[in-house]
Amino acid sequence: RGVAVLEDLRIRHPKDRICVVSHGDVIRLVMAHYMGIHLDLFQRILVTPSSISVLSVTDSGPLVLTLNAPPGSPLGG
Repeated sequence: RGVAVLEDLRIRHPKDRICVVSHGDVIRLVMAHYMGIHLDLFQRILVTPSSISVLSVTDSGPLVLTLNAPPGSPLGG
């Protein structure tokens, strides 16, 4: 469901940057999907409270720019 929402947002806002806030398990599942990691292994991804993950999804494919960065840290992308 999280991936479907992100894809819908991407289609509706093709040139915009979008901020989405969610719970850790949802973030891990979404990131696992876009990283091509089998969903049975999603718990191997660490997402701590208040951390920041940045995902770029274009027609060329997904790119994980930042995963589990602490608040206030410089974020790539």
